[in-house]
Amino acid sequence: MHYLAGVLLILQFGMIWLLDKQISIQGLDFLALGLWLIAMVLLFLPIITLSRKGKVPEKRSYVETEVLVDSGLYAIVRHPQYLGWILMYVVVFLFNPRWEIAVVGMAGMVCMFLVVKQEEGLLIEKFGERYVLYIQSVPGLNPFLGIVRLMRRP
Repeated sequence: MHYLAGVLLILQFGMIWLLDKQISIQGLDFLALGLWLIAMVLLFLPIITLSRKGKVPEKRSYVETEVLVDSGLYAIVRHPQYLGWILMYVVVFLFNPRWEIAVVGMAGMVCMFLVVKQEEGLLIEKFGERYVLYIQSVPGLNPFLGIVRLMRRP
């Protein structure tokens, strides 16, 4: 699913340039740029966080953490990189709001939700009950709910 989601995002980006921009809403490009910046943070900050806090074995990928990281960005959402990826589909659509780009973006988002579902199972296998408790306390992809829950913690 990762590969299909990636191909769909690349296709969607290509469509920005191939299809004429039919709708021009003032400020939409600025909204897209702002969301793009947020998506970039969500895509790259987890690399640093997991590399530093996840006790990754030397010369291994940052995703091969040996401990569950539940602080920093991971105290707000369980899957910040996937959220960033999902936001990228929205960003591309906002840069050129056409139905064709929306359809490809929605297909990509469905792929990402399936990836998240698969990842959850793998992480429960890897971290067990601790991850199940983490699921109960931190939302998967909703940063607003994550911030509210974080502020309510004692």
